[in-house]
Amino acid sequence: SISLHTPATCSNRSAALLKLKKVNKALEDADMAIKLKPDWDKGYFRRGAVLEEQDKLKEVGINTATCEVAGCLAHW
Repeated sequence: SISLHTPATCSNRSAALLKLKKVNKALEDADMAIKLKPDWDKGYFRRGAVLEEQDKLKEVGINTATCEVAGCLAHW
């Protein structure tokens, strides 16, 4: 069976979630990748990409914490 909690799986899922603008979930997976394999650069890369996206959304006035729950990023 495939494990859903390997560093690679968490990292890849983080990237996919980020493309869907689900930034909070993407950050959770990036952080999990780092926790599972702290010496692996890709987890930190994913985390940086998520944090960069959060900054972009904040610049245009979107609160990612409340907006993602309401689903307003789904069609962005």
